[in-house]
Amino acid sequence: MTQIDLTQGPVTLFASPTPGPKGDTGPAGMGASVPGGRLTLVSGQPIMKGGADYSGTALYYAPFESDTVPLFDGTAWASHTFTSGPLDPVGLSMAGGAAWAANTNRDVFVTLVDGSPALCTGPAWSSDSTASRGLIRRNGLWVNSASMTCDVGIVVPAHQGTWVGSISIGSTAGVLKATFAIGQNRTCDVWNLYHQKPITLGVGCPPVSPAQYIAWNPSNLYTTTGFLPFNNDARNCGDYFTGLSQDVESRYIQRGFLDTLNKGLGAILTAVCKNTYSNVKGTWGSFSSDVANVAGGVTVVAEFMDLGSVGRQRVFMAAANANDTGVIAVTLWSLFNVPGRAPEDAHVMWIKYQG
Repeated sequence: MTQIDLTQGPVTLFASPTPGPKGDTGPAGMGASVPGGRLTLVSGQPIMKGGADYSGTALYYAPFESDTVPLFDGTAWASHTFTSGPLDPVGLSMAGGAAWAANTNRDVFVTLVDGSPALCTGPAWSSDSTASRGLIRRNGLWVNSASMTCDVGIVVPAHQGTWVGSISIGSTAGVLKATFAIGQNRTCDVWNLYHQKPITLGVGCPPVSPAQYIAWNPSNLYTTTGFLPFNNDARNCGDYFTGLSQDVESRYIQRGFLDTLNKGLGAILTAVCKNTYSNVKGTWGSFSSDVANVAGGVTVVAEFMDLGSVGRQRVFMAAANANDTGVIAVTLWSLFNVPGRAPEDAHVMWIKYQG
């Protein structure tokens, strides 16, 4: 028996508590509930910076919210790390090459190859705006509903490819682009399903150098009924691409004046047109005269909200004649080259969505 020394003051004895009943063991945690990376064209940059243009033949899946992705191996779900280590900013990569045919859309998956995550793209959609992808939701995630062979030759059994986004290949096979600087033929060929960020495409028409104005060819604008490409240039457009239905905003801002060569008032209609110039989605008229508006010009806006489109959609800057008073020529003065003016003060169309 243990001897207690009472000379050290009062002693309090504690009885060891009897353990209570042990509950059932819960399921093992799966880690991240959604894929943690983002598709990108720039190695180590999950978010491509605005104001710059990117083009490449490689597609990357870079860590963003985490470096893990949930995958089904045919038996159970588990969270897999898709980087080479905790400081790896690159993650997964692939190059479709000739398998990425021009003018096609594809879905992007992460799957297991020999126990490790790999990036692959599925078969092409049946059309630019028809996502014939064969997806099904399992465990809250979109996966391939049937066995498929990826572009790089990987065979993915049913439910074993986790969908992370989609890509749209343009006119050059194997090449993806993201053009964020203001210019013509703007596009972003990469769309993310998870961790979406705002995408803004700025379509701008360059002035006739070195002058600070934009002129239309009267033989086109004043003898043709309906809308035509802004400045007679069909490159004044932008393509947006989405893998699921979502809202897309297009806003076309025009600032300038009409030089009607002293023939009185002139009028030009400006519009945002989707896919064809006859599909006018937003229209405003611009009215001015030589004397009243030479100094300051006028600003008009044409805009529309596209609801529910899937795939690649083209949006044009368009113009039409709304005056038939004998005007023989017209010049719409652009502030595009004036120092101190922001691009949105001139002729520019903004296309905004998430991806």
